[in-house]
Amino acid sequence: MGPVILVLFLVGWVNFGPVSLGGSSVYLVTSGISMEPRFHSGDLAVLRPASTYTIGEIVGYHSPRIGVVLHRIIGETDGRFIMKGDNNDFVDTYHPAPSDVVGRLVWHVPKVGELVSTRTGRDVSLAVVGLSMVGLVGVPTARDRRRNRDRRRRETRGDGGSPWRRPLNTDASWGVLGVPGQAMAAVLIVLALLALVVGADGFTHTRTSRVATSTPYQQQGVWSYSAPASGTVYPGHVATTGDPLYESVAPIVAVRFAYSLTSAVPTSLHGSASLVGILSASDGWSHVFILGPVTPASGSTLTARGTVNLLQINQYLAGIAAQTHLGIGSALTYTLAITPRLTVNGEVGLQRVTLAPFSAPLSFNLFPTEAELVVNTPTSSLTTVTHPSLSGVLTGSTTVPTRLTFAGLHVGVTRVRTVVVWSLGVILLLLIILGLAVRRARRAPEYAQIVSRYGDVLVNVRTPDDWGDVPATEMNSIDDLIRVAEFQGRLVMHSEDDEGHVFFVRDLAQTYRYRPASDRRGPDAVGSRAPASESNRGESSVAPRVAEGST
Repeated sequence: MGPVILVLFLVGWVNFGPVSLGGSSVYLVTSGISMEPRFHSGDLAVLRPASTYTIGEIVGYHSPRIGVVLHRIIGETDGRFIMKGDNNDFVDTYHPAPSDVVGRLVWHVPKVGELVSTRTGRDVSLAVVGLSMVGLVGVPTARDRRRNRDRRRRETRGDGGSPWRRPLNTDASWGVLGVPGQAMAAVLIVLALLALVVGADGFTHTRTSRVATSTPYQQQGVWSYSAPASGTVYPGHVATTGDPLYESVAPIVAVRFAYSLTSAVPTSLHGSASLVGILSASDGWSHVFILGPVTPASGSTLTARGTVNLLQINQYLAGIAAQTHLGIGSALTYTLAITPRLTVNGEVGLQRVTLAPFSAPLSFNLFPTEAELVVNTPTSSLTTVTHPSLSGVLTGSTTVPTRLTFAGLHVGVTRVRTVVVWSLGVILLLLIILGLAVRRARRAPEYAQIVSRYGDVLVNVRTPDDWGDVPATEMNSIDDLIRVAEFQGRLVMHSEDDEGHVFFVRDLAQTYRYRPASDRRGPDAVGSRAPASESNRGESSVAPRVAEGST
């Protein structure tokens, strides 16, 4: 699944990633009415650069006065394009060269820009769109932001004017919250999208899964024997494991075999064991006799004990020789193999296991006066003879909690689901609170809403001394005043006089002024307004802060 996700991510990034980050798309948010009815303020336009552009295509181009403009190519003259808004009855005054065109329209998403209405909010909202398209938030580098800012300042500085910074989508409802509220809303939306992506992964996996298991185990045995001895043949008057056994001084031998089942997980044994002696001759004859009682298992160990009487064995062989007329000193050789008889079942990690037959005899060569432990193979030693073992592996399956991996962290599905549900609940609650704040803010006085929505382009000043001397044009709405400021590249100023709050733009010979309805006096305070100014049908511009690859 990992390679598939990587391929999908790369394909999505190449097609929808910003140009500055290796992608092929330019993201713009529209403003104005010049491209209605297809485009409205706050729509998202995705552009893609092309080698050639043809008449009839909708493209975005850099205007030296108002930033990036999204209009249609209607003609070409002297190597430059003639541009026009679909809703305009005039062509654009600026004719862009092919190098001014940032790309042709390939994707249109209505109303996406209404999430936010400032530069800060715009960056975050475009990041949300990028996240929904390619699963990643694309952020322009600091160098790109500085370069784009400096270029726009150079392009939009007029004669005596100030650099113009136009807020994005000033008709958005969220604008009344100001930059902090919009940024918080955008962050919550991004977090909600991330929670939905993680939740989709968590809720498409089961809480538990079956996995194959492989558990090694080992059957082990430990042989030991001892015989009390007379005389000084054996130190301490006891023959021990590994010593030859002389019939004349150590005829009675106590034999012990300790069997165990071991593993990295808990084990247990059920069954019993006993010791038998197998007396055999080199010509194939053999005889079996019991050496001790049957011993039951206890936990994961089992111990069998028995006694070997060398005098009785020699007497028995002498009787066989007398009956067969073959002496013990003849060419025949005899061997005594002390063998455990195991009847056991085992459990390894609470799973029943079928144990392989475990037969590890302790063998002695019998001579007329002694029994000698057999350790005669090249790979044998006293330790390997007295400590036999047999390894095995228990295979099966078990139920384990399903775990998902995020950024190198392994988290259980149950925890992922819990975190996602709680996160979405908290995000929804916070969005509801923001929505209530928007509703409350929209009931505030108009001047307060204007300050919240346009605070990043307003300059608070004192009322000019020549307020009544310079001709003034009263604007029908704050949007009309913003368009004038944008077109002239001038600042929007805010002051408070005896009549209340006033917002205005000044040039050398004219003042454009808008006073909120609540602060008006006289006939203009009521009644219908005059028709919208011709500026309403100006060139439809997109936010100058949006450049190639900026989100």
